[in-house]
Amino acid sequence: PDAPEYYSKRVIVVFSVLFSVLFGSIMMAINVSKTQHAAKAVLVVLYGIAFTAIVVVIASNYNINTGIALISGYVGAFTMEHLFWNRYLGAKTLYRPKPFWIPLIIGIAFSAALIYLIITYGTA
Repeated sequence: PDAPEYYSKRVIVVFSVLFSVLFGSIMMAINVSKTQHAAKAVLVVLYGIAFTAIVVVIASNYNINTGIALISGYVGAFTMEHLFWNRYLGAKTLYRPKPFWIPLIIGIAFSAALIYLIITYGTA
């Protein structure tokens, strides 16, 4: 009961794959901000921004399909786990899983807004 409350590794992976590595990095940064390494949370978000930017550039220059996009989300989350979770939270840290309902609602709302904009304004 005294263990800290973190978003689980599994939840971060799922959100990184479904919504983006940037979204997963924000969840990871929230976890890191609750540790003695709180200042490193900015690095986690910067990683998410950089990874997402690289994927967007590659996807826009090459006709990338959805399967590859999902794989890149998993690769980003896997890398995040090894770069940040294991280093700043500890690979064997005991924790209580934090509820993920609020990030889920935000992710769905953001995705719905993005889909609406694509349908409404589309591409030429």
